[in-house]
Amino acid sequence: MTSNIQLPTSLQEEFYEAFVLVVPRSSKLHDNVMPGLQSIGIDSEEEALTTRGYYINVLVEVNGVKIGIEIDGPSHLLVGN
Repeated sequence: MTSNIQLPTSLQEEFYEAFVLVVPRSSKLHDNVMPGLQSIGIDSEEEALTTRGYYINVLVEVNGVKIGIEIDGPSHLLVGN
């Protein structure tokens, strides 16, 4: 079910700016993947900001197609001990 309720444009813009202001930190796994991509000749953009305001760990372009790569290590989604 969807709602027709919308925030005022000024609040939408303020929330969007706050959302994209925080740039994610790289993990050890992320730091290990980047040299691997470079070693096989793939240029990449780290922590690429999408038009919707989300960050993708790595954005690569292969044969003219942009591909987002999300690098999730073993504890990426682990909560607690």
